[in-house]
Amino acid sequence: MPSVKIRKQPQRRFLPSFGELCDRLSICQQKQIFIPKHREVYTKQINDIVFDLDMICKEKKLGINGTFIRLTIIVTHMNTWIWENEKNYRNGVKTGNNLELTHSLNTIRTTAYSMLSQFVGDRGEYKKDTAIPHKDWIPSLFENKT
Repeated sequence: MPSVKIRKQPQRRFLPSFGELCDRLSICQQKQIFIPKHREVYTKQINDIVFDLDMICKEKKLGINGTFIRLTIIVTHMNTWIWENEKNYRNGVKTGNNLELTHSLNTIRTTAYSMLSQFVGDRGEYKKDTAIPHKDWIPSLFENKT
């Protein structure tokens, strides 16, 4: 009897929520640019995350809308500003860093990726121990959400 190869169904490679995957994709994309010596590592992570996002989109038959795109942009912007705000500290400058701003931006980032997760029916994670965002940084989409 000839042997039959059984193909396994593709499995997700990461198990975080949809919003967390979008957030992680944004961070890996920045690291791919800002830390070129580890570009290959981040490229692999990006490919794995995109694979998982594609699986979720296919499974849930998602349609993308303007709010979804806006939330993705918000996550990316917050990660960029967090990166820039923490750059001095990562470079060994221990004074003059605005930790309060980083915590504030992280609150906005967390809200955005929670909303992305809810968009696809995943759990939202509105953390109770977050900083109050600076009013000028809060996207109008987030009124009464942070």
